[in-house]
Amino acid sequence: MRQVDLHGMKTAEAIDCFTRAYDSVLGSCARSGAGARAIFGAHHDSGCGSGSGACLKVIHGYGSGGARGDTRRAIRSLLHANPACADYVPGEDIDGNPGYTIVYPRRRLPSGASRLYPGIVEYCSAPKTKLEVVRRFVRRSAESDIDRALRELENSGRLRSFIKNGRKHYVDPRAL
Repeated sequence: MRQVDLHGMKTAEAIDCFTRAYDSVLGSCARSGAGARAIFGAHHDSGCGSGSGACLKVIHGYGSGGARGDTRRAIRSLLHANPACADYVPGEDIDGNPGYTIVYPRRRLPSGASRLYPGIVEYCSAPKTKLEVVRRFVRRSAESDIDRALRELENSGRLRSFIKNGRKHYVDPRAL
């Protein structure tokens, strides 16, 4: 079983490290011909120890270091938001330990910017400045990904922008 330890990382760094490890496991699955396992109800016989490269143990901790479990929540939120990409089992469902998650990749996760689209659009249901958007999402994503997401959402028409008091604001056009 491959594993990645995210202890001591800021959430954005941890997500980046996790996605690199995830892609590595996914690549080894494709090369070996191993696919993701159906896991629900079969935690003890997941094939993780068989060398198939079909799963990843993500050690994120349970949140005792003052971050209140931000990394754990971010990893699980990303997986929950992309059910077609991977199956996962929280450690507490296996042995009661919330400090890790077992991930069974099926396909690539969305890029950093596109991963932010739904959250940014929802957050901009009322007009928000770029600074407000960055402050809201910077703990989980790099600022460059947030900038790119804002540009792409604006270019695609999913967000509108306007200038008010000399500052650019973004808003979901459906909220107008």
